[in-house]
Amino acid sequence: MLAKARKHFEPSKRYLGERLGRLGLPPSFWTLSGLALAVLSYTVYPQHPFQAALIGTAASLTDFVDGAVARYQKTQSSWGNYLEAVTDRLVELTLLLAMADRLGPIIAWAIAASMFISYTKPRVALVTPTDNHDWPGIADHADRMVILLVSMALSQISIPAAQYGIALLTLTAVIGSLQRLHYAYHLIAQNNTSDQKSPPG
Repeated sequence: MLAKARKHFEPSKRYLGERLGRLGLPPSFWTLSGLALAVLSYTVYPQHPFQAALIGTAASLTDFVDGAVARYQKTQSSWGNYLEAVTDRLVELTLLLAMADRLGPIIAWAIAASMFISYTKPRVALVTPTDNHDWPGIADHADRMVILLVSMALSQISIPAAQYGIALLTLTAVIGSLQRLHYAYHLIAQNNTSDQKSPPG
């Protein structure tokens, strides 16, 4: 859902990309700094959940700037795109694992649902041509990170409230997975039909 609002943040991304790009640090620095911040959040969380949520927010925001830095420096690459996607999942996983002891088994369900919805989209590319456009449905990466970070902050004052937040993350990820499976089914069927109608080369 939040992915649809991405265009409204483009001026801010360009501004940050220009300012940070002038520092001369490669985009991969900003990508991997997100993972480093997520690990820091993991270590801080047991004693200071709210501060950990703030650090986790900073970790998630690196995803906001690394691509903008790459565009400013004209260093976009397929490897950078791949590294960013993998790091996003590691950041999400690290922040979820940070809450495991405090929130209990519900975190395992959230991890399973988040990893599954992340898998449903790229797996399609192995069986039919597709691109990286925004798919219809809920619980994309940005949606999940907002719910995760709010839940992390809430665990400072109320464990049950945080558990409800993680339950919401799990539920929306499951629904989003079903929406992606439905879309993938029709995409594959459509492309297979088109291939059958194409004249032999």
